[in-house]
Amino acid sequence: MATLKEVARLAGVSASTVSRIINGKGEKCAGAAVQKRVWDAVRATGYVPNQEAKRLKEGGGAPKEAITVSCLFARAEDYKEDSFFNALAACVEEEVLRQGCRLGLRYSHKDAQRLCREEAFAPGRTEGLVVLGKSGPDCEGLIGRFRKRVVHITLNQMEIRRDHIVCDGWHAAEMALQYLYEAGHRVIGYVGETEKEIRYRGYRAFMLDVGLTPGPIFPAAMNPAGGHRAVERILAAKTRPTALFCANDATAQGVLRGLAEAGVAVPAQMSVISIDNIPEAEQTKPLLTTVKVPFRDLGSFAVKTLLDRIDHGHTVPLNIFMPCELVVRQSVAAPRSDANMGG
Repeated sequence: MATLKEVARLAGVSASTVSRIINGKGEKCAGAAVQKRVWDAVRATGYVPNQEAKRLKEGGGAPKEAITVSCLFARAEDYKEDSFFNALAACVEEEVLRQGCRLGLRYSHKDAQRLCREEAFAPGRTEGLVVLGKSGPDCEGLIGRFRKRVVHITLNQMEIRRDHIVCDGWHAAEMALQYLYEAGHRVIGYVGETEKEIRYRGYRAFMLDVGLTPGPIFPAAMNPAGGHRAVERILAAKTRPTALFCANDATAQGVLRGLAEAGVAVPAQMSVISIDNIPEAEQTKPLLTTVKVPFRDLGSFAVKTLLDRIDHGHTVPLNIFMPCELVVRQSVAAPRSDANMGG
């Protein structure tokens, strides 16, 4: 098993810095780049904090059997390409290690469909599952194998009899659209998924509430490629929007790239706003204005809730709501008087 010194050596920092970051004090002792190096080193070495030493130091008894926490990417066929859920999973896994637990596997949507058909698959009584994103019936076979040792993290409120950590996507959409509305935009387009998508429903409700007709609407896969492909339709629309509300940052990344290639200046000719605040939102040109989803708190509360469930600390299903926050950068401005041009 890897030691703290081995992690420190791989990350190029002191052992004390590694210890502080793992114990949740990283913001006070290291920048984001250093923290990332440390967590990458932790994952690469398979390091698990020595909870036996910690318990003895704190006057506790012998450690319990180690708990393993796995993650299910409920909406991703290939989780490696999903920037939002990768960022969320990283926060979950950091909290898992801080709690002295073991990192389990990462399951994709495809894995869930495969494993639910395998009768031999049976997680142990000390293995829990964090479900990332809204899960459908085709994931229930895998989720059910974990019995009650499951917690969900979503932006969509779900009617489930399991622990659930939520950042309300409807409210996040309202926050983004209110900012566009107060900036003077009245023709606000939507880019993203529309079927059973709470951010789309929030978009429609807001537009109707303020007396505006929803649209134009550009259905798109919620990834950079989907946003990029939508730009051609956006620019060909009979009524060109002065602003675009993208359902997530990944979609907005593609939209910004497509608009730049078409010679459309953001935000001078078209404003863009989205939801998530993934790390890439600070690297776009212009920098992306977005609604921040509290990744770290969602991950932290999910793990703590799951561990309390496994330890029989609570028996009723919990619903914990996390607030979102507007992050103003450079991609939104007041509409130009000539910005609403026909296609």
